[in-house]
Amino acid sequence: MTCYHTYDLLCSHMYDLLSRGGVYVFQLFDYYSASGLTLLWQAFWECVVIAWVYGADRFLDDVARMIGYPPSSYMKWCWSYVTPAVCAVSCAPRVVVAPPRLTVPLSSSRRCSCSTW
Repeated sequence: MTCYHTYDLLCSHMYDLLSRGGVYVFQLFDYYSASGLTLLWQAFWECVVIAWVYGADRFLDDVARMIGYPPSSYMKWCWSYVTPAVCAVSCAPRVVVAPPRLTVPLSSSRRCSCSTW
């Protein structure tokens, strides 16, 4: 049942890409779905949730049970402070500066400017 719904979802979005605005839809997916900012944002919140909500000590115990030996306590500091700080510092310039407008070439002589929402 899940495979059918996934296939249905993929096929419905393929028709969006085949329409007249397909290049624009493709650029939206390409720019916002797996871009560097999205991945850094996800890594930031993943580290925050693991370290501060679930607990870094509990997570270290879980990792020790999985691999058979306790990992370094340096990993606890990385999950708690270093990685969220690096991700936040890396994301800050992209959030402060407005993203560039997406443009779709209509022909060799003119370009169409698309919305940035």
